[in-house]
Amino acid sequence: MDNPGKSIAGAHAQLDRLQALRFIAAAAIVVRHVFMELEQHGINFPGREDVLAIPWGAGVDVFFVISGFVITFGAVGKGASAGAAGDFIVRRLIRLWPTYALFTALMLVAMAVVPSMLNHSTIDPAHTAASFAFIPWPEPGDAKFYPVLGQGWTLNYEMFFYVCFAATMLAPPRFRVAMLWAGGVALVAAGLIWRLPAPLHFYADPIVLEFLFGVALAVAYRRWNFRSSWAIGVAAAGFVALLVFATQWPDLHRAVKAGIPGLLIVAGVVFSGPTVERYFGCAPLATLGNASYALYLSHTFVVNLLLAIWLRLDVMNPWAFAVVASVGSVVASLVLYFLLEKPTLAFLKDKYASIRGKRGPVPATPASAPAP
Repeated sequence: MDNPGKSIAGAHAQLDRLQALRFIAAAAIVVRHVFMELEQHGINFPGREDVLAIPWGAGVDVFFVISGFVITFGAVGKGASAGAAGDFIVRRLIRLWPTYALFTALMLVAMAVVPSMLNHSTIDPAHTAASFAFIPWPEPGDAKFYPVLGQGWTLNYEMFFYVCFAATMLAPPRFRVAMLWAGGVALVAAGLIWRLPAPLHFYADPIVLEFLFGVALAVAYRRWNFRSSWAIGVAAAGFVALLVFATQWPDLHRAVKAGIPGLLIVAGVVFSGPTVERYFGCAPLATLGNASYALYLSHTFVVNLLLAIWLRLDVMNPWAFAVVASVGSVVASLVLYFLLEKPTLAFLKDKYASIRGKRGPVPATPASAPAP
C-alpha cells in the first residue's frame, strides 16, 4: 500500500518545481512583450533578428501543459458528484478571477484615458462583459478574439478546460481521462473539417490539445515509479526542439512546434530527481512561481509605463531597457502578489470555506489517490 504522507510530500515537491517552471515561462512571455513594444515603436537593436527568432511566446504552451498536469494530478480522483464539480469551478474562479478582473478594469481605464497609446481603444459593452466572463468575443471592429486585457485570451482556454474537467467529474474517476481526450480530439477534428460558429471555432483550435498533454503526463506520473536527475535531459531536449521547430519549420501548428516541446520540458522537470529538486524546488523560485500569475497579467502595464518614461528621458539603449523592464515587471509582480493577490485569495478562500462548512463537506477522495 502507498504511504499517503510520502505521496503528499512528493506532490508538494513536484508542485514547487512546477511553480519554478511557471515563473520561467512567464518571464519568457515578458521578454517577448518587451521586444514587441520596441518593435512597435520602431526601435532597432543589435541582434534583433536572432532575438526575435527565439520562441519566447512558447511560455504560454508550457503554461497549458502545466495546467493539464496540475488539475489532473490534484482532482482526477475526486468522487463523482455535482457538488465536487461545482466546488472545483468555484475554487478555480477564486484563484483566477479577482486579479484578472482588476487588470481588466485597469485596461478599461487606460482605454478611456490614454487611447492613443493602445492598439485597440474602443469600449464595447458586449465585448467588455464577455471579457470579464472568460467568454471569447471579437474585438470591436476586428475579427480577432482578444479580450479587453489582451493576454487574457489564454485564460479563455484555461476556463474552457476547467469547465470540461468539471463536467467529467459527474462521471466515475476511471472514465475521466478518456472522456477528456475523446472530447478534445473530437472537437479539434471538427474544427479542422468544418467551419464552426463562434465561439466553438475558438475552442476547436489544436492548442487545446496541450492541456491534454498535461493530463496524460499526470496519469503517467501517477503510474510510473520513476525519478531520475537524468530526466532533466528530456527538458533540455524540449528546449532544443523549440528552437529547431521555430527556425526550421515555423509553419507547423503551434500545438506541434511549441506544445510537444512544452510537454517534454514539463515531463523532464516532473520526473527529475533530488538534484533538480534542490534547485527548482528552492524557496525563492517557488515564490517567484507563486507570483507568476500576477506577472503575466501586470507586465504589459509595467513595460509600457517604463517605456514611456524611457523615451521621455531620451536615453534609449534597447538592451538596457529590456533588462530594466523585465526586472521591473518581476519586482512589481512580487509587490502585487504579497500586498494584493495573496491576501485577497486568503480572504476569499476563508469565506468560501465558511460557506461550505455551513452546507457540509463535498465528498472527495484524498489528494494522494491514484489516477485511473
